[in-house]
Amino acid sequence: RAHFHDFMLDVNRELHRIRSTSGGVADPLARVAESFLQASPLLCFDECHVLNVGDAMIMRAFFERLFAAGGTVVATSNLAPDKLYSSGINREVFQPFIDAVLRHCDAVHVDTSQDFRRTKSAELAAADAERGFFWPLGERASADLAKAMVLVRGCEEPPAACEIPVPMGRVLPCRRAWLGGGRAAEFSY
Repeated sequence: RAHFHDFMLDVNRELHRIRSTSGGVADPLARVAESFLQASPLLCFDECHVLNVGDAMIMRAFFERLFAAGGTVVATSNLAPDKLYSSGINREVFQPFIDAVLRHCDAVHVDTSQDFRRTKSAELAAADAERGFFWPLGERASADLAKAMVLVRGCEEPPAACEIPVPMGRVLPCRRAWLGGGRAAEFSY
C-alpha cells in the first residue's frame, strides 16, 4: 500500500535506474512493472490523481503491462476513473488507461454529504499538538508548534539548516530542522 505520488516517485526512480544501468532496454516500463509484480501481485494506492502529461503516459504504459501480466489494483481517488486527467494535455493518449481501468477494475462510488476533512471538533483541535497538525494559522498555532517541537525527542537543541535527500539524487533545503533522535523539520509552503 502506498500513497499514489510515492508510487509514481518509485516508478520514476526505477525507470531512471534501469535506463542508467541497462543501456538501451527496449521497454524499460515492462521491466519496472515486472519488478513491482514480483514484489506483490496486488498494488494498493491512496489518492490516485494524475497531475501531468509525463505521469499520464507512464501510468498508461505501466498499467497496460501490469494488467496484461495479471496484476490487481485497489485504489482510492477523489475522482471517478473517467474524470482522471480530464483537462490534461493530450488526454486522448491517456484514454486507453481509463478504458483499461474500467475494464479490469470495479469502480465503487462512496458518497456522503459530510466532508470529513472539514469537520473539526473542539476535542480534535485540542489533540492537534499531539498529532502535529496546527490550524488555524496564527499566534496560537505558532506557540503550539513551538511546544510540540520541544516535546519531540531530540528537539531540545536549537534548529539547524540542512539538506534532505530526495529521489533522483536531488536535495530539499530545510532552514529549520531538529536532527536528534526524533528528527523533525519545519517547512513553509
